[in-house]
Amino acid sequence: MVSSRTVVIVAVSAVVAAALAGGSVYWVMQQKATASQDEQSTTIASLRRQLSDARATPTPAKSTSPTPTVTPITDVAIITNQAKAFTAKLGTASEDAVDSLFTTAFQKTYKDQHQSSVGKLLGIQDTPDQGYTYGTPSVKGTAADVTVSFKYSGTGTTNFKFSFQKSGTTWLISSITKQ
Repeated sequence: MVSSRTVVIVAVSAVVAAALAGGSVYWVMQQKATASQDEQSTTIASLRRQLSDARATPTPAKSTSPTPTVTPITDVAIITNQAKAFTAKLGTASEDAVDSLFTTAFQKTYKDQHQSSVGKLLGIQDTPDQGYTYGTPSVKGTAADVTVSFKYSGTGTTNFKFSFQKSGTTWLISSITKQ
């Protein structure tokens, strides 16, 4: 049989063990909390130093150089607009005025060799029923080329290279070739 003294000793031992375990857990948690506070203090101090350094650094002065001016319409846009002006006249009553978009030399070729016929010039019988696609002009000095695609529902797409020559401030068509 177990004596009451043994029961008391076991009970006291259990209480002491529980107190020691609880104390150990408390001590570990306290150490973690202290370490976390130290890390936060270090981080806050570091941020304060960085903010102080940033305030001490002078702000660069604004540039006083003039802002470059941008040309409102570029040569590329002008060339594309000229190609569009040409295709807009196709199949209309103003088709005979298309030569106003040509250089003097190309106007002569257009009139002499193609009898002022856009159809003969381009080698087409009909205007595109699916519209046009305009490539990005390639500008080299006072010369430029742009590919214009004529889209047809039956035969697909036919590409033409429009070559331009700058005359003063105007870009004029200097030749059109089928590609």
